[in-house]
Amino acid sequence: MLGALVISVLGAGMIGEALMSGPLRGGHKPEDLLFTTRRAHAQQLTAKYCVKAVETRPAVEQADVLVVAVKPQDTHVTLEELSIAMTARKLLVTVAPACPLHCSNTASATFRSSGPCRTPP
Repeated sequence: MLGALVISVLGAGMIGEALMSGPLRGGHKPEDLLFTTRRAHAQQLTAKYCVKAVETRPAVEQADVLVVAVKPQDTHVTLEELSIAMTARKLLVTVAPACPLHCSNTASATFRSSGPCRTPP
C-alpha cells in the first residue's frame, strides 16, 4: 500500500483554502498537508484546519503534489521559487490565473521535464 501523499497548496486565498479544505474533508491527514500564504492569514488557517504553514521551498521539497493557487501578480515569483526544488517525481497543478507556465524561463525548463497540469479556475 502506498503512503499518504503530501500536498502543498501554494497560496491559500479563497481558492487555495477551498483546495486545502477538500482533501481534509475527504480524510486526508492534516500532517500531510502544507500551505504557503501571508503570515497573518497563516495563523487563521493553521487554527482552523490544524495544517502547517511553510515557506515555498520547504513546501516544494516536502510535497508529492503541488497546487499553485496564488494571485496573478504573484505567479511569476512563485514559479521561480518552486522551480528550484521541483523534480520530475512531483505533480504540479496550477489554478493560478493569467500566467501560462512558460512565463518563467527557469520554471519553464523544469516543467518541460515534469509535465505540469494547468487547470483554469
